[in-house]
Amino acid sequence: MRTVNTNCYTADWKCLSDKDSTVNVQAEELFSRMSNSTVFSSPTWQMLAKDFIVENRRNYELNIYLGSELCGWLLISVGKEIIYKIESVTIRFVGYPLNDRMSFLLDSNMPDLISFMVNTLFKAPFFWDVAIFNELYDLDEKNRLDESLVCKSAIRTQWSENAVSPYIDLKFNSKLELYDSYSKSLKIRLRRAEKKINKKGEVEFKRLTPDIAEVDYYIDLIKSIEDKSWKGKKGVGLFSTEKDEKFFRAVAKSFAKQKWLDISFLYLDGKPISYRFGFSRHQTYYDYNLAFDDKFSKLSPGRLLLDKIIVSSLELGQKRVDSSRSSIKELHLLADCSKGIIKHHDLWIFKKTLKGYILFFIRVWLRNFINKKLKRNTR
Repeated sequence: MRTVNTNCYTADWKCLSDKDSTVNVQAEELFSRMSNSTVFSSPTWQMLAKDFIVENRRNYELNIYLGSELCGWLLISVGKEIIYKIESVTIRFVGYPLNDRMSFLLDSNMPDLISFMVNTLFKAPFFWDVAIFNELYDLDEKNRLDESLVCKSAIRTQWSENAVSPYIDLKFNSKLELYDSYSKSLKIRLRRAEKKINKKGEVEFKRLTPDIAEVDYYIDLIKSIEDKSWKGKKGVGLFSTEKDEKFFRAVAKSFAKQKWLDISFLYLDGKPISYRFGFSRHQTYYDYNLAFDDKFSKLSPGRLLLDKIIVSSLELGQKRVDSSRSSIKELHLLADCSKGIIKHHDLWIFKKTLKGYILFFIRVWLRNFINKKLKRNTR
C-alpha cells in the first residue's frame, strides 16, 4: 500500500480486506523466535480476531524489513469510537478487547526498531487521533518505548496500569515441596475442599491437549458447563455470544494444530462440573478462562481444578503457571499460591490533532489536576 524508508529499515503498510485471512508465514517465523511473546501476540490469534471480532473498523498490517528479512510485524484496527463522549479515530491491537498479555512483534536483537515503528505510526497512510495499546507487560519494551516517545516532543503519551497477573514458578522437586511453599491457611483450605468434594462422590481430573478433530466436542462440553455457571447465566461467559463462540472455536482449532491448546476438567461421579480453558507455550501454562456449574460452587471446584493443574504442570516439567490476566481489585486465585505478579499497562499515544489534544487534556491533565486537589483537601 505504502512504503516508508528510514535508514536501513523498510516499512510496508497493507489495508486488509475480509478476504485476507492467510497468516503471514514470515510473521509466524518471527513470532516463533520470540520467547517473551505470548500466544495473544501471535499472528494466528491476531488474524482470527480480525476475522471474527473486529467490526466496523479498517484493519492494517505493518511489515518492517531489514533487507528481505521481516524483523517487525503489527496488526492494528483503525476506526471511530466514543471516548469521553468525543467521537475520535483510534488505533488498537486487532484482538482488543480479548487480548491478554501483549507485546509488539519486533526483533529483540534490533533495539532501534521500536523507534522506527513509532515513527512509522506517525507517518501512516491513514488519519488517527489516539493510539491505545492495551495489555503491554514487557518492562524492557516499555523502557524502549518511553525512550522513543520522549524523543518526539510533539507526542503526548500516558501509561496506566490496568491489570495484575499472579504466577507461580515451579521450582520444586515434588508435590510435597510445592505444598510446603504454600501458606498455612491455603493448605487448610485445599485439604478441606478435597475432603468435602470426596464425600460427595468420585472425583476425576482430566487435562488435555486435543487434536483438531476433538476440539468441537470439548468446546461443546466447555460451553455446557459455562451455561450452568453465573457467567453463562449473566451472558458474560467466553462462549455466551455467537461471535465470541465462533472466534474461540477457531482459536482452539488453530492452537490445537500447534499444540498450544491446554484444557482441563473436573468431574464428579463422571459428570463434568468445572473447566479451565488455557494455553501452553514455552513451558508456561496460561490460565485464560474458567467456569463451573453453580450447583457445585460450595465444593470449590474452580480452586481444586487450579490446584490440580499446578501439580500436573509440575509433573509435566513446565516452568510456570500463569494467570494470563486478572483484575487489580480481584486477583486471580494464583495470588494465594505465590507472590509473583506481572503488571499490565495501557499505552495511550495522543497525536497532534484537535481531538488528540482534547483527549489528552481530559485523560491526563484534568485527571492530574483533580487528583492534586483531592489530595490537598484530605490533608
